[in-house]
Amino acid sequence: MIRIQVLGPLRVWRDGTLLDLGSAGVRALLGLLALNSGQPTSRADIVEALWRDQPPPSASNVIQTYVRTLRRLLEPGRRAYGHSSYLPRIGDGYALRVPDVDLLRFKQLLASRHDAEALRLWHGTPLADVPALASHKKVLALIEQRRAALARYGDLRITAGAAHEVITLLEDAAADQPLDEAALARLIRAYQGVGRRVQAFRTYHTARRKLADELGVDPGPELAGAYAELVAHDKPAPAQLPADVGGFTGRTAELSGLDKALVDHGPTGLLCVISGSAGVGKTALAVRFGHQARKRFPGGQLYIDLRGFDSEQPLSADDALSRLLNTLEAQQFHEAVTGKRVLLVLDNVGSADQIAPLLPCPPSCTMVVTSRDTLPDLNAQHRVELGVLSQKDALTLLNSMIGTRTQAEPQAAEALIAQCAQLPLALRVAAELVVSRASTSLSTLVEELADRGRRLMLLDGGGDQRAAVREVFSWSYRHLNLEAARAFRLLGLHPGLDIDITAAAALFGTEIAKASLLLEVLGRAHLVHTTAPGRWGMHDLLRAFAADLAEDNQATQRLFDHYVNTAEAMSGLMDQASRAWLDAELPNLTAICTHMAAGHIVRLATALYRYLDGGRHAEALTIHSYAEQAAVRLNDLSAQAHAVTNLGSVHWQLGRYEDAAAHYRRALDIYLQASDQAGAARALTRLGNVEEQTGRYEQAAERHAQALAHAQAAKHPSGEARALTNLGIVNERLGDLDSAATLHEQALDRFLRLGDWVGEAVARTRLGMIAMRTGAPDRAMQEHERALAISRQLGHLRGEAHSLINIGDVHRTQGRHTQAAAHYKDALELCQLTGHEYGRATALNGLGDALGSTGMIAEARQHYAEALAIAIKIGDLDEQGRAHTGLAR
Repeated sequence: MIRIQVLGPLRVWRDGTLLDLGSAGVRALLGLLALNSGQPTSRADIVEALWRDQPPPSASNVIQTYVRTLRRLLEPGRRAYGHSSYLPRIGDGYALRVPDVDLLRFKQLLASRHDAEALRLWHGTPLADVPALASHKKVLALIEQRRAALARYGDLRITAGAAHEVITLLEDAAADQPLDEAALARLIRAYQGVGRRVQAFRTYHTARRKLADELGVDPGPELAGAYAELVAHDKPAPAQLPADVGGFTGRTAELSGLDKALVDHGPTGLLCVISGSAGVGKTALAVRFGHQARKRFPGGQLYIDLRGFDSEQPLSADDALSRLLNTLEAQQFHEAVTGKRVLLVLDNVGSADQIAPLLPCPPSCTMVVTSRDTLPDLNAQHRVELGVLSQKDALTLLNSMIGTRTQAEPQAAEALIAQCAQLPLALRVAAELVVSRASTSLSTLVEELADRGRRLMLLDGGGDQRAAVREVFSWSYRHLNLEAARAFRLLGLHPGLDIDITAAAALFGTEIAKASLLLEVLGRAHLVHTTAPGRWGMHDLLRAFAADLAEDNQATQRLFDHYVNTAEAMSGLMDQASRAWLDAELPNLTAICTHMAAGHIVRLATALYRYLDGGRHAEALTIHSYAEQAAVRLNDLSAQAHAVTNLGSVHWQLGRYEDAAAHYRRALDIYLQASDQAGAARALTRLGNVEEQTGRYEQAAERHAQALAHAQAAKHPSGEARALTNLGIVNERLGDLDSAATLHEQALDRFLRLGDWVGEAVARTRLGMIAMRTGAPDRAMQEHERALAISRQLGHLRGEAHSLINIGDVHRTQGRHTQAAAHYKDALELCQLTGHEYGRATALNGLGDALGSTGMIAEARQHYAEALAIAIKIGDLDEQGRAHTGLAR
């Protein structure tokens, strides 16, 4: 019985005994015949495989000698010149007719998709010890077939949570093909699957450097995607659910139904619709379910109020999708959440169209939709039509809020429940009024409400639930003092979701302390509720009720002035406190754009440009679009072009380079129409940046040259200097460091003449970086020290921190690790003082590098870990990579 191994070193067994095949020629002939899987191999093919284009004159005799040797080994009992069963002659060639060849079995297993068994047949590169066949097309084809099988099997086991079964195979595959991005991406996902995250990051960054050094390219979508998954896994899952409702009562059957639906449909994707009238407690039920099931959604809990029944401010489908993508830091919603067990509460949905971009519900995710409409067009797996509270549950809720007064006056309590239509919202508002009037009997209060209720019923022509709710609101409102009542009315004019104390003071026209007092009064009356520390919101029914009562046009003007003026001030500072204010107010700043005068909108968009440019893409698109429309109304071409340029920048950040370029070209046309040469230079600069980003460096240089010409024509020396800086950076990209240095020198000269110290610091920084790349550390040190002196003279703490980091880098590359560490520590203190997170991450990584080089490994790892946490938080991939590389050492 003969058995042959081709998938690895060539081996032949006869009756279980390993045979010595002898010469390399004999081995090569047997390997070639085995590759042809029983099919005849012509003499010409044998000659080509064994000797290429230099066969010996006696090639035919040599082949015959090899064949005789193989026949003696495979069939020792065969008679001389008798027929060979294993190696018959066919035509002028030969065929190998041995049934037990691993290659044949491999092909059979691949055909039946038994990849795991097929891969186990391999013991190395096919015919690894037959160099004559190393580049044979059939050997190369086998290697590709194995790679495809390994890819399928690897993906299958990683998805099944069994990555440990394929780690070794995937490591070998990546080592064999160090530039195969698909193999590297698969290995990264496998490392992540078994918890070897440091190795996963090391693999990515090694691959990234190798691709850059050998091919001059960045990682492609597959490898970049695997890294994005790896980074995303480090980020805490979003937890956006509002606070659970205190004193939540009843709804046991509804919660049980939601739990059962989650068990039955959760793995494949669950869409639940909770419908019911206003004030019935739909949001409270959805939020309570979310909090109870929180542990079942490790991928995060997302919440959006779509304000579908707000006549002025419903959230559009595109805005809803954009906000989710911003939260998830993703480009595609379904790709970002599929398989991650995410809960998404979509509150106050007005129509199915409002959430269409989010459907269908992704696998393993749960969507809970609340609406006053039943939304019959939605293909929901579970529906809850929420009615009013039962009499028993309503009494329990009332008792929890007003205590023993329900037992003392049970009939009055039942009457109050009826007057509130058994609606939770109305009951809470009424109960608070009851508590505030402790000396008045419950029956008296009920009679008071009943009198007005009957009058309202006569006027409205019927006693529906909305009329009952409105009367309860009116009853509570009438018992406010005059100042609190006015504050309540004015809050109905606020177009945003919530309000802080300073904005409330502007709206009310009072001091901040007084505004805080008024909000507290309204909070105790359950007419407003806290949404976060120092922030207050209103139920949409209460907002509508308050808005109906409000008549103060000056109040909104005060509010808009406050928002625009504060945004301008905060954008100018951009410290940690300023960013926190902008983050909290961004939804409101977006919402007010539909209400403000055109001039205010343009001012707001201009003020927010730098802040929005930091990644707030959805809001940036909205605000700059409103700014463009406002500029058109003002007939201000330059402002219009400015807004269009800003819109282009959003598209550029989103990777939509064609859209970005189209906006920049349109802005350029408008700037030229306005004869705004400085603006044209700005648009051309952005077009150049697009060209640079997409690797078209020659075109980028041309655009920046045009920007330079326009800046010169506008006699705009600052724009001219910045255009030279951009040209210099493009030349750095092209590797023309001499030209880049010349351009930066020219920019530096202009900045010096302008007295533009910030520009001078930038130019010197670039020159310092070029000096380091060209092996001139002394020159680099001079430039960075000059930039440091400028920043210190200006009191520019961030610039000072960056210069300290750059100087530390020079010291470190020259082996002066102690001096480097001292500079990094100084920079770190400044970054902490200014809240400069990117600078902190950079300084911490530098400190880790310096300390690690002096043997202080534990301290270095501590700094790398802290840098990693910051870099993940701000989304800076370069500093994440540095930190992971440091931790992997």
